[in-house]
Amino acid sequence: MKKLVLIAALSAATSLKSHAQAIDSTTVRLLIKQNQELLLQLNQNNARVARLTDSLKQAYNSIQQHEMDLQKADAGLRQFRTKLEINEESRYRIVKNNLLYSFELFELMNDKLNTLEAFNQLETYQLLVTDLNNPASESLGFSYNKKVVQLLENNLPPIRKKSRFIDFAKVMLENPVVKGLTAATPVLNIGTSVFSSITAMAVNEDRISAENLSNLKRDLDKYTMYYIRLHNANQSFNNNLGTFKVSNNNLHNRLREFVVKNLQDSGFNPKAPDAATDASPSAHLLYLFSVYNRDAAYKYLESLETKFTEKGKVHYGKILDNNPNLTNMNKRTQDIIDMYKEFEFLYGQYLSMLDKNNAEMVAILEQAMTDKLSDSPQMVTQQIEKLKNEKKKGTESIQRAINIQRMKNLVEKLDTFYPTL
Repeated sequence: MKKLVLIAALSAATSLKSHAQAIDSTTVRLLIKQNQELLLQLNQNNARVARLTDSLKQAYNSIQQHEMDLQKADAGLRQFRTKLEINEESRYRIVKNNLLYSFELFELMNDKLNTLEAFNQLETYQLLVTDLNNPASESLGFSYNKKVVQLLENNLPPIRKKSRFIDFAKVMLENPVVKGLTAATPVLNIGTSVFSSITAMAVNEDRISAENLSNLKRDLDKYTMYYIRLHNANQSFNNNLGTFKVSNNNLHNRLREFVVKNLQDSGFNPKAPDAATDASPSAHLLYLFSVYNRDAAYKYLESLETKFTEKGKVHYGKILDNNPNLTNMNKRTQDIIDMYKEFEFLYGQYLSMLDKNNAEMVAILEQAMTDKLSDSPQMVTQQIEKLKNEKKKGTESIQRAINIQRMKNLVEKLDTFYPTL
């Protein structure tokens, strides 16, 4: 009996223990779940706080920007009011300064247009590009002419007419007319002629296999297409240079017309000898600026100030009233600024054109290295570096010669407010 009671007691204890463990496990899982939900809610709250903070920052920045805009608008309004209250002397000073700065800018622009025309040659850089385009040049460690001969020797089996055909190809390639050409058409024609002749031979020569023809065409096309890409890049560059030259000349002509008109309206009499008038815009302008320049304009205005001085006081209003030509010139101040902007665009276009050509040439040479066209890749690398260096030197030389900032500084001194009144 005692034994049974003991067994029952043990069984009950075991059951209670299992029940307690089950309760503890459920409680732990519940606590874990609650903790996870709290963490999730906390993360969501943090995200809301972060979004709210960003929104507040944006609102603050917007308010600051708005305040800055209001300050600028207020400053502009004050300046406008000041100019509305302009007196006769201030009006005259605006006209005088615009006239003097215009003369200086005209002379400078003529000089810089001449500079751009001179740099249109870019002699060293263009000689390098031209040399790379020449199928006979070996500056990359290979020449198209020699590679064609080498490909024929490597891909033609030892047939009886092999040497004769190679000699025939050499005659074509070494022709002085063809050898010195840099155009793509002769290169393409030579490649096509060589392959067509080989194909025709293969019809009657069983030892020339389809594999021979396939290998020859594949390798021949690689070199032919390389020179065609070079030619296309060079042709595009030359076309752009031609367009640039036309634009440069057109701007020069408009500058001459504008300067002559401005001189006439300024009270000068810009008559030039027939030799100068019939000369190029540059030559005509050089003549005009040797007589009519900033110093001449300054002396002219001084003479007007002296003429309209009474009892030690200059009557600036009378100067303007009696010389409407000055006001007429002054009304074209914005036209002067627009002409400068056109020059600035032309100058930037020239630099961009040079950048584009250089990038294209470098990419073509890098592809030649990838395609392993040269047996001396270091020579290709050297030519790439030469192209980059010559382009850099050319660009820096142009920037120094043009000194666009000097022209900008003059333009910024021109006052366009008065002519709009």
